[in-house]
Amino acid sequence: MTAVGNAPMGSVVCHWGRNSGYRCSNVADACRTLSGHRYCGLDVTREDVSTGGDSGGPWFLGNTARGGHSGASEGVASYFTRISRVRARLDATVPQT
Repeated sequence: MTAVGNAPMGSVVCHWGRNSGYRCSNVADACRTLSGHRYCGLDVTREDVSTGGDSGGPWFLGNTARGGHSGASEGVASYFTRISRVRARLDATVPQT
């Protein structure tokens, strides 16, 4: 990767999953309500473009890291942790060339 940045709402973002391969969608939201609780920091895509076994895989656009795969609502949307949370919550960085 040559850059790191959160994906803007509505932008295209792609991922590579161990089981689903390379697929893309658009970012629909940066928060989601699940079981009555509002969670932010997870980006939500317009379509479910992932499958079981993809967790932890990269989300990106071109050479820009966007996040890490976190899950999905089967047939509805995929979720990924925003790249800014890697540094803020894990005290880690994404190597850039």
